[in-house]
Amino acid sequence: MSEDIVRVLRIIEYVGRREWVEKTVAGSIHGTKVFLNKSCTIRAATIGSYPEILDTAVGTDKPQ
Repeated sequence: MSEDIVRVLRIIEYVGRREWVEKTVAGSIHGTKVFLNKSCTIRAATIGSYPEILDTAVGTDKPQ
């Protein structure tokens, strides 16, 4: 008996200190990762500009 082939599409948002976000994203999957003898894949893409500044550190100019 064969198993169903399924797909789950997820969007993950990282919000936090720049150092933490960049380190976390750097350790995640980029592009395509193949598993289980090429029968399973994960594809990852970054949407938008990276990183998007939400707030600046004290004493620095505001983002434009």
